[in-house]
Amino acid sequence: AGLLLSFVNKVAAKVEKPFPRLKISTLAYGETGVPPKTVRPADNVVIQLCDDELLSPWSKIAPEIYIWENWPVCYKHLLMVVPRLPEVAGKIRACSDYPQMKGMMFLGTYQSPGGSLAPLYCWVMNKLMWDSTLNTNELIADFCNGYYGEAGEVMEQYCDLIMSSGLEMSKGCTWDFETHRCSSWVRLSPLFIRRAKELLDKAKKSAAANHKVVVEIEREEVAIIYGRLLEG
Repeated sequence: AGLLLSFVNKVAAKVEKPFPRLKISTLAYGETGVPPKTVRPADNVVIQLCDDELLSPWSKIAPEIYIWENWPVCYKHLLMVVPRLPEVAGKIRACSDYPQMKGMMFLGTYQSPGGSLAPLYCWVMNKLMWDSTLNTNELIADFCNGYYGEAGEVMEQYCDLIMSSGLEMSKGCTWDFETHRCSSWVRLSPLFIRRAKELLDKAKKSAAANHKVVVEIEREEVAIIYGRLLEG
């Protein structure tokens, strides 16, 4: 990190006078993740962290910090159910406590048409990044009623099922390069699958008059079908 930051500081010094409003950004990622012992970022250098756990040590030396956080999904199972919205909300609130933290970017399911509850995640996370004091459950209810219309109440129950069923998701995927399979994903029990299907069927009936909403609910059904297929 020290070698890279020394170089970035020199670049920042070159552009400071001709472009006084310009900020130079550099990643603290992998080998450059741990803060250097002696080198300090210049005032016009922004440190972009790829691990929020490094926020505390970097906040002691960096004037401005941005967070580049991976959305909590398994990138080998992009369609899988994601039970981590409360955890993500907690991360946003924790990062907001640092005055050096000026912005966040979440890297989500960009390699697919959209994973489980992707619109909900985007909306709630953006709301919390604007105001981290907002209540997560109230935001979920607000989104469901606005996005799913007549099916909003049922979809809120579906979200609660995902977030409160004790589903566990590994922080990283265990990828076997010989078999080309990922051995780490959210395991869905037959009971969970049955209850989720009941709620989604009920939601589709409630929104039968609105084809666009039905399509969105069917998109969410894919996550449950995919989870069932993974379980054999």
